[in-house]
Amino acid sequence: SDYYGTGAVVLPTADRYLGVKYRWGGESPRTVFDCSGFTQYVFAKHGIRIPRTSRAQVAAGDRVPVSLSAMKPGDLIMFANRGRPISHVAIYAGNNRIIHSSGSGGGVRYDDLSGRRGAWYRTHKVAVRRIHGVTMAGARGWDDHPRVNGGVIVRDFVKELRAAGIRVDFPFDLGDFAPRP
Repeated sequence: SDYYGTGAVVLPTADRYLGVKYRWGGESPRTVFDCSGFTQYVFAKHGIRIPRTSRAQVAAGDRVPVSLSAMKPGDLIMFANRGRPISHVAIYAGNNRIIHSSGSGGGVRYDDLSGRRGAWYRTHKVAVRRIHGVTMAGARGWDDHPRVNGGVIVRDFVKELRAAGIRVDFPFDLGDFAPRP
């Protein structure tokens, strides 16, 4: 199966935290998550260390075209308002759905990209990243020591985003600006 060794293995782990409340700066299920704290925590449970903010996470893994047809479950999707910094990150869950810690949605939840609320996410996605080397650690409940994904930051991609007018150097995640559910 293509499931093992792909980002899809993080989805059952992400699902365990449904309902955990959103708060800026949050990075633990015992308290709260913000968007990038959630993605960082979920991937760490599977042996992958990714950076802390959504703008830094855009340098992890491999670039994927920004289209639903190119995305695979487990891919990270970054969002931004036009001309503004990347402000939000979610995990693509397949079937036009994302799982994320949403400020506008109150915490960890699924959102359907084909729905009314999903329109914000569809029109504001600016980057997709595919994380490789994901282990089954989290699925077995192990607390593996995370490792750096690939050990290389893809600076060329960051340069391309900057050239397109997307800011990637803002010091914190602003959150999603989707309409409330």
